[in-house]
Amino acid sequence: MSYVEAIHYTSASAMLANAKAIRRRIFGAKPLPTPAPEPERVYSIEPRNVFSCRTKTMDAEHSAHVAEYRLQTALDDYLGSTEETEGQTIHPLVEKTTIDKIIRECSRYFDVPIIDLKANRRTRKIVLPRQTAMYLARIMTTWSLPVIGKRMGGRDHTTVLHAVNKIAKLRETDESISKAIDDLTAIIRGEAA
Repeated sequence: MSYVEAIHYTSASAMLANAKAIRRRIFGAKPLPTPAPEPERVYSIEPRNVFSCRTKTMDAEHSAHVAEYRLQTALDDYLGSTEETEGQTIHPLVEKTTIDKIIRECSRYFDVPIIDLKANRRTRKIVLPRQTAMYLARIMTTWSLPVIGKRMGGRDHTTVLHAVNKIAKLRETDESISKAIDDLTAIIRGEAA
């Protein structure tokens, strides 16, 4: 499995330029429309409320994060829902393990319908497979917590973080959970016999 190295940008415009280059490599000559960057704001410092002040640097960092999130969700919408087929060539930046594949395999392994994994039900039969799917999506893909939460039925990123921490803790103490994670990892990677 290959990982994409994180790039730290100095400005929002540098991040947007790199995003355009990535889009051109993935989608070809026809680039996706990019949103206009937010203008840099300058706030005056009031002596009574120093903590609410924002500087130009903070605004540039915020714009870069917003643009990165928009790019990530656009790529997820475009590529995350597609299925891999035999013989299809996949760009090196696109992962072969998708969140949908992880959800599908967790559904099969725990014998729980996919619609129940994404639903708001909180029964024990459904919660453990759902949290396991969130844990596997976090460790087997490079998608952020908000994107994983969105794919798991519109959940908040803190819900995904709680699931990841809970399954990591359970994996250390519960042998059956550890075996299930190992089995699912092998199935998803295609190493199961």
